[in-house]
Amino acid sequence: MGFEDVHQRRVASFPYDIRFAHTKSSNHRSELLASDHCGCFYCCKTFSPHEIIEWIDDIGEVGQTALCP
Repeated sequence: MGFEDVHQRRVASFPYDIRFAHTKSSNHRSELLASDHCGCFYCCKTFSPHEIIEWIDDIGEVGQTALCP
């Protein structure tokens, strides 16, 4: 079983609200910048989206997924 299969199984076992939040965890630049605050799945801290200094994915000229500041 590959990483993607294991990951999908793991996410499927999460409660609904966590699964929903997970769908918002990438390709979210415009949504984050329109928000007052956001949070990190890894460190569990919340912060202003204006604190984000690194964006990845390089879709077009600008990355769309934030890295935790």
